[in-house]
Amino acid sequence: WPPPHSTAGASKSYAPTPRETCNCSHCTAFWLMVTMAAEAPARHITTVNLFVVCFFWTIGGFYGTEGVLATGPPLVVLAFCCALPLLYSLPTALISVELATMFPETTGGQCDYVRRVMGPRVGAHNTYWVWITTVIDSALYPQFVAAALQQEFDLDEQFRRWIPMGIVVLMAGINMAGIDWLLRFEVLLGAVTMVPCVLLLGLGVPRIRSE
Repeated sequence: WPPPHSTAGASKSYAPTPRETCNCSHCTAFWLMVTMAAEAPARHITTVNLFVVCFFWTIGGFYGTEGVLATGPPLVVLAFCCALPLLYSLPTALISVELATMFPETTGGQCDYVRRVMGPRVGAHNTYWVWITTVIDSALYPQFVAAALQQEFDLDEQFRRWIPMGIVVLMAGINMAGIDWLLRFEVLLGAVTMVPCVLLLGLGVPRIRSE
């Protein structure tokens, strides 16, 4: 904002109208997108959906916590686990909120912010490497699930190879079904992930004994 070739002054607090822009193809395309976005049906994400999305984007479960606690003194490790969200996660969340409110019309997240601040060349590099890291990161989780299932149930190696493919096909189908189905599935998956952890925590805390 403002749109290409806008004649609206930078000090104006209101959004420029189509009359304040020229009739070139760039401005025409810009206002076409604005009109389509305004006429699109509104979609709302509930607080539970937002919590589940944030949970899976940040931690995704308590896998590996036991190994971390066993690597050092429990008090030091627990203090570090409590300090990390306040010293790192909270500032990162506040930065994300500030950028989201600064660019409410964007759909590119931090990639769009980098492009606007540092130019198209740096923005293109950033977008490319974010895409690469996301693809590699996402490809690891089906393999983790397959390895855990093989260790737990002693699966055949040939059958184990089909588990990641099945997970990919399932996730692709849910995404193709639409945002509503995706949000429902994430809530279900969040409950399946959190309920055992909460139960074990409730059963384990009363049994803590100091040596």
